[in-house]
This record gives sequence, structure tokens and C-alpha cells, in this order.
Amino acid sequence: MTAVPEWMRPPRPEGWYADDLDTLTEAPRHTELIDGALVFMMSPQRVWHARIVTALVNALTDQAPSGVEVDREITVRLDRWNRPEPGLVAAAAPYDPSRTFYTPEETLLVVEVVSPESAHRDRTVKLRKYAEAGIANYWPSRRRTAHLWSTPTNWTCRHGPTWRPESIATNCGPRSRS
Repeated sequence: MTAVPEWMRPPRPEGWYADDLDTLTEAPRHTELIDGALVFMMSPQRVWHARIVTALVNALTDQAPSGVEVDREITVRLDRWNRPEPGLVAAAAPYDPSRTFYTPEETLLVVEVVSPESAHRDRTVKLRKYAEAGIANYWPSRRRTAHLWSTPTNWTCRHGPTWRPESIATNCGPRSRS
């Protein structure tokens, strides 16, 4: 049996706090915090996942008004015990190169590209947590459909702009070769 590395042990009986993620230099990339527990994304990222995220970031960035940042794989600090990392976040916040998370008040849209290993978390756990934190716009994107079929009615932030992007129909599936 392999011993658990010391850095993986929670620093307190109630588990990890959202701010602890910024000091866990040993943690793998894409580490999330759900209910005070670390969640590691250990399976390798697939090309289809990267292409969907890239296509969405590009499409939404092209439409975003001034003051709206579109970023990939940045966590959202929902509360003291929850800091998930969606595939994409659109937020009404000034650009800050040292930023490691957005807050729910800044977050206009969260997109999760649903993978087989994260399907339950993305479709149930994170959906509920984003809603409880007041994030009104959540797009779960699936590989099989490879495009988004919905558009939020109005993206509003308590302290930011209102934004209604055009419908996004981004096909990231295999391209036919003629």
C-alpha cells in the first residue's frame, strides 16, 4: 500500500478551504474543491474536449462587450468549501493576470464540457452548487452533440453589464476531408 503524501492531508478537521488551493503547489493541474474535499482530474484531457473549450472561448470572446472577460479553466470560488474549475467562465471583472478565481457575483456564465469521468459531478453536483451560489447561466456541453444548443436570455451580474450573446453553434467534431 502506498502512503498518502503529507500535502494531501487536510489542514483542519473540517477539510480544505477554497483559499487553500492557491497554496497547494504540489497538487496536479485542474484540482477542484468540492464540499471541502480535493478532486483531482487524473485522466488525460482528450482533443475533443480541448477543441470544444477553445472554440467556445473564441466565439464568446468575439462577442463579449468591454468589461467581460472570457477565460478557460479558472476556478470559481462559490463559498469557503467549494471552488470548482469549469471549462469556461465569462465574468464581469477587470483583467488581472494574477487572478486564480472568479466570484459568483462576477460570474455571468459557466460552461462545463462534460466528460465521462466528470458527468455526474457536472450534471448534478456542480449544477446545484452554481445555482445555489446565484450563477444563473450554466451550459453543460456534451461531446456527442459537439455544439451548444442554448443561449442565455440575459447575462446579468449584480455589479456588471448585461450581455446577450448571439446564439453559438460551434461544431468541434471531426472534420470531413474532401
